[in-house]
Amino acid sequence: AAIFSNVGNRLLEMNQPEQAQRYYHMALELSPDDALIHNNLGSALLAMDQLDRAKQRFVIAAQLNPRLAPAHANLGKIAFREKRLADAIAAYRAALAIEPDDFEVQYAIGRALAATGELDEAMEHWRVACALNEHDPGPMTMLAWSLATHPDDGQRQPEQAIELATRAVQLTEGHDAMSLDALGAAFAADGQFTKAAAAARAAIAVGQDSPMLQPMRRRLSMYQRDEAYVASP
Repeated sequence: AAIFSNVGNRLLEMNQPEQAQRYYHMALELSPDDALIHNNLGSALLAMDQLDRAKQRFVIAAQLNPRLAPAHANLGKIAFREKRLADAIAAYRAALAIEPDDFEVQYAIGRALAATGELDEAMEHWRVACALNEHDPGPMTMLAWSLATHPDDGQRQPEQAIELATRAVQLTEGHDAMSLDALGAAFAADGQFTKAAAAARAAIAVGQDSPMLQPMRRRLSMYQRDEAYVASP
């Protein structure tokens, strides 16, 4: 079973999920109660956008080994994609109870919490994610945006937001609209509207295909009027 499973793992790493799942099935014929193989098969199916079949495998994996953190994390990933946010948060919490230093899960639970309006708790998870991985711009951008635009005046920290967003822009070499948008919001929160407008223009330039294009244009207009953007409560 290990040989087939290892081949499946290698194929999955090579972004060949269809071939990988065949080897995982062969592995499970020899070792049907191996939770990790069920989980990895679920990952292959998820990569193929077969959410229902993937979910079944992750459920089996979690039942066979309740301490298998990736199975819970993957159930959270599917729930988030299906917009079942409460289920996603519960699954991510279960994964973090086992592996609290999982960067991806810390980042993911933050996004799920933010989507439910639990912004302050989301920010705490993004802080942990930033500490776990100083080279991923994702949580830096989300935390910078939140620190710049938080609806509570007392929670806004423009200087830290500028620092985080600047780092995210550097990591993405100025090609990511979200990090540039966050940098613009951070400068505006600090009263630096000329820099805010420049960052907003850069975000618009690289984000022509972004669904956030119109909101970014509206924010640019605000900065040109010396107005900072504040998120709705």
